[in-house]
Amino acid sequence: MVGTMDQAATSLIYEEWEKSKLIQRIKELEARIPINSKTDAPMQAPEASKEYGPASCRTNKRPEKRPKPFDFDKYPSRYIAIKFGYVGWHYSGLAWSGPAVPTVETELFKALQKTRLIQDPDTCRYSRCGRTDRGVSSTGQVSAFIARSNVNPEDRLETGGRGYSLNEKGHSRGEELDYVQMLNGVLPPSIRVRAWAPVPDDFHARFSCRARHYRYFFTDLREELDIEAMRKAAGYFIGEHDFRNFCKLDVQMQITNFKRTMISAEIVPYEGVPPNDMSRMWMFKLKGTAFLWHQVRCMMSILFLVGQGLEKPEIVADLLDMEKYSTKPLYEIAHDIPLVLYDCDFDGIEWRYPEKSGFQEKMMANLFGAWHEHKLRETVTGLLCSTFARGEITLQEKPKGQVVVNKGSGVGQGQRHYYAIAKRRRLEAFEVTNERYRKSAKYEEKQLKFEARRMEKEENGAHDIMEDV
Repeated sequence: MVGTMDQAATSLIYEEWEKSKLIQRIKELEARIPINSKTDAPMQAPEASKEYGPASCRTNKRPEKRPKPFDFDKYPSRYIAIKFGYVGWHYSGLAWSGPAVPTVETELFKALQKTRLIQDPDTCRYSRCGRTDRGVSSTGQVSAFIARSNVNPEDRLETGGRGYSLNEKGHSRGEELDYVQMLNGVLPPSIRVRAWAPVPDDFHARFSCRARHYRYFFTDLREELDIEAMRKAAGYFIGEHDFRNFCKLDVQMQITNFKRTMISAEIVPYEGVPPNDMSRMWMFKLKGTAFLWHQVRCMMSILFLVGQGLEKPEIVADLLDMEKYSTKPLYEIAHDIPLVLYDCDFDGIEWRYPEKSGFQEKMMANLFGAWHEHKLRETVTGLLCSTFARGEITLQEKPKGQVVVNKGSGVGQGQRHYYAIAKRRRLEAFEVTNERYRKSAKYEEKQLKFEARRMEKEENGAHDIMEDV
């Protein structure tokens, strides 16, 4: 009771105290309280947070730490080439055409930057070997660029070094980066890097290539194609020829030299994976030093006409003769899906393929899974055809009075009359087409944009990847 009366009396006294005297009293009382832990610490007035607002609005979450910018200057770099493959059915070609266009290089550049192997495609001396179009696939495409490295130049194996470098404390930084695994870990399943190789400073993925291999697949389920006639026609391609009648003119490139050399051209049976000698699948194997735009598909289109008996094998020789065909006759090119850039040949390049590992097995399992899914789709679609036909599958009969032209897509194009190549309308000479484009406003606009981009890149010390087309 006494304590209660004292507290009440003291409370009455405090009410009469001045503010300065009250503050002094609080300090005296705080000095008597022992602080043994963080929980005993006197409470502090809440402070406003510049980042998260008033303290009353804050949560218990810690502020997210912003990632530090990657310092490329701390690492050496090296000029390398990579060999990679891709299924091109869902891409708008290989070459980068802007961030909104789904191309193979769009995904490749994303992966290179995500793994911090390059800073920017424009500043890494990027070059490509063969520019494939929409729908075309590859198993041996090659690109080159300057990449981040983990080994100093003097320590690299190809220069006689030990294969690793030491850090500031004298400890090993590890061997060279596993470029194949790093890229495959972030690329979509439809793109896979197979190998990498160190290349000299004067290497260029396009101009250093000495040969390119193409494969074009087609079926002959009815055994209606004259394969021997197609083989004879393909033989005319071998050697150096003017292929202006076997390509699509690209006025933007202003090409004037259409001479290319074909090293080999043959048609062979393809048994598939796993091998099946009853597959009735064929393959056009083509090897050449360089190719024009849509050249392989144009060549295959004429071969289909020969195989169907609509043209003689000698039509190939005639189209390669500029005295007989100085300009290209009109005809459609073959289907894009069956075309594959199979491989690219270089002198002195030693490819480094990854050793067998759990990661490689995982990548192989993913590829096998994709193949297996397509195989199952093929089986189910075949079953649907069989049940729809109520037994034996019968292919589309030729309409009476029409000619069905094979373009490699599996669905023939019906025509009431077939007009021989010799009787078809011809395109203008490439000189006329090129000159008309040079006089157009579109050409002038392109030149101005190109010049502005070139000057900007020179100021920044960058390389325009759009030059390597």
